[in-house]
Amino acid sequence: MKFRFCGDSEIPDWLLTQMATLSRLSSVKAKLLTQHVARHLAGQGIDLEKSHSLLADSKLPESDVKSLLGSIQFVLTSASRFSTGEDHLRAELQQVGLPREHAVALAKVYHDNADSIRKNLIQDSLMSEYDAFCYFAILIFYLLKKTN
Repeated sequence: MKFRFCGDSEIPDWLLTQMATLSRLSSVKAKLLTQHVARHLAGQGIDLEKSHSLLADSKLPESDVKSLLGSIQFVLTSASRFSTGEDHLRAELQQVGLPREHAVALAKVYHDNADSIRKNLIQDSLMSEYDAFCYFAILIFYLLKKTN
């Protein structure tokens, strides 16, 4: 099955495993964890201690906590990269196996932070939108000159 937030390709197997782990948490904890990751992606940094304290009662090992944070980061960055809408992301997360409350929480946090995540991802990329525009303008000029 293909998912828009994965660029209209299949979801990675490791992400399916992490979605099962995420669904064992409460939807409130999933939302708070997603907010931590969204702040990090927006350029505000991440407090791993806060994430660990949030999940202290879930008895997850540190490696699982980091994997969970990485999977949430993948969902948010991929959804931003492919301009996935909130409703579409929610529906796809439910198709992956997340409970409805978890999918609603993740999609809501994504919707609230999508613009700042996208801006930060563009700044961190090798080529900004302006650079890409200039590159393609030069390329078109070169191709037109070559055909004449």
